[in-house]
Amino acid sequence: MVDRRLLQLASEPVRRTVLAHLGERPAGAGEVAAELEIDLSVAARHLDALHDAGLVEVVGEVLNRGAIEPRYRTLARALWDDEDWAALSEEEQQRLAAWILDMIESDAHAAIERGTYTKRQDSHASRTALRVDEQGWRELTRIKQDALESVLAVQASSAERLAETDKEGTPVLSALLCFELPLDRGTD
Repeated sequence: MVDRRLLQLASEPVRRTVLAHLGERPAGAGEVAAELEIDLSVAARHLDALHDAGLVEVVGEVLNRGAIEPRYRTLARALWDDEDWAALSEEEQQRLAAWILDMIESDAHAAIERGTYTKRQDSHASRTALRVDEQGWRELTRIKQDALESVLAVQASSAERLAETDKEGTPVLSALLCFELPLDRGTD
């Protein structure tokens, strides 16, 4: 089920960015402010609003400039199934899609800038523009759904293994896109 709170969040760029940051790792207001290059009071205000909305939870404390502040992690995931997506208005779909694409772009740029994108030889990025019929479209969307289910299974298994150790694990972005291109964009 699509978390309706995400629809409101999708129109608030700073909160979207804060929530995306907390999806990578728990952080306090000081860490969020430093990472996103915003004022500490702005970061704290957005974290409070996200907490009040039930989109983040407090998972501990961190010392920042001699003060103890809460450390937050996200509770919300920008994830929905085809039925949930179809129940959204076109405007809601566009807002959520734009948010997801913004996060992917931001994450990819950060990984390139910090050298983690090419750190592993088996990292992958590809863009394949195709021309398919209706059956081909259905096959592609089934592949996307199967891949997403596999990604979530890997995440669950990794979480279990990591819980048995003192390791934090490797932050990874797995992005799946499948959408119709405008006719004037053509295919490769």
